[in-house]
Amino acid sequence: MKAIFKHRLFLPALAVCFALGLLGVFVAWKLGLNVETLKGWIGSLVDYLEERPALIFIAIVILPSMPFPVSVLLLAAGVVYGERYGPFYAGLIALTAIIINFSWTYWFARFPARRMVERIVRKFDVEIPELPKQHVMSFTLVFRITPGIPFFLQNYVLGLARVPFRTYFIVSLLAQTAWTFGFVISGGAIFEGNFGLAITGCCLLTVATLITQSVRKRLS
Repeated sequence: MKAIFKHRLFLPALAVCFALGLLGVFVAWKLGLNVETLKGWIGSLVDYLEERPALIFIAIVILPSMPFPVSVLLLAAGVVYGERYGPFYAGLIALTAIIINFSWTYWFARFPARRMVERIVRKFDVEIPELPKQHVMSFTLVFRITPGIPFFLQNYVLGLARVPFRTYFIVSLLAQTAWTFGFVISGGAIFEGNFGLAITGCCLLTVATLITQSVRKRLS
């Protein structure tokens, strides 16, 4: 961490970020944006999605296959589904969409995507190494719970590595359940002003973080 602060590019990068932040504030001020305007936009978006709840489900199934933040979709699912079905069923609906997403991206990576990658690397006389069976579980766990690796990349890499689907599914389900319910409950509760329920959602996210760190330490 100290090396980052001492790097010769740290201060210029910090200055650029600060300047971009000021520019963003200036543009927002010129456009007449304020808190009330943003609240109005958010409210209109929520009303639109509440009339079309299937859109959030479809978005969770499709968008996390690309570099799109899953947490944003889960928070939105909490807002849209929470009031209609309650926090528990809202979490189940979102988790179902997540399961569909990490399942279809796995199969896509394991077959059509792997064949394409194999054709490319063979032109350079390179073979994709096979993952040893005794390391499958540990590799899947570490790769799935290591912070910083995007969700879509986890799905594709584990599929390309030909991790057995049963192992992949169980690890992925265990890793995503607490995160999904935590974000969904928090999103719905914060939007409704239910701070007691919001604390429950935050506690779920905290527990998920602690379990992840504990498992990573044991595996390391």
